[in-house]
Amino acid sequence: MRYIPLAFTLLAGCASVGDLQSSEPDRSGQSTKPIDEVSRCIAYKSAAAPITNEAGHPVFIMTNGYGAPLATITLIGNDAGTKIEVRQANGIVQTGFWRDCI
Repeated sequence: MRYIPLAFTLLAGCASVGDLQSSEPDRSGQSTKPIDEVSRCIAYKSAAAPITNEAGHPVFIMTNGYGAPLATITLIGNDAGTKIEVRQANGIVQTGFWRDCI
């Protein structure tokens, strides 16, 4: 019984993918590379496959060891190439690898 309050405390800080996607991006960048090339690079570096959001954009979900989402990386194709938007559940998550794909 004494572990139940600890479990609720740990879960209270978890954000859902929907929560992350509805928030403003914490970081963003622009690449001149096409969206498919940026997507392959991020998939390789993160070992994650993208899902497609309701707007049709690829979204990579970075999770912790328990499957809780820590960050999302959204790719948006535009005339200049690809816009990358990173949303984080907290500022501690290290998701800077996406910069290598720009």
